[in-house]
Amino acid sequence: MQGPTISPVFCKRDGRVAADYYAVVICVPKKALYKSVQQLRAIGGSGVLISPLTYIFDEETPRWRDLLAKLGL
Repeated sequence: MQGPTISPVFCKRDGRVAADYYAVVICVPKKALYKSVQQLRAIGGSGVLISPLTYIFDEETPRWRDLLAKLGL
């Protein structure tokens, strides 16, 4: 996996757009979940949302590479 992804969160305040907050997306194994949440909170993370990954589409799957190799491509 690649990452993390860090994106500014834009808010409108007093008629101006400001990016005072950031959203961070990371992928961690389930067994590292609690420790990851603790570390995010230790550096000032205020809200943590957790979603299970149902599908992961790599840039190029191992099966695809194997097929290309067998075909000599």
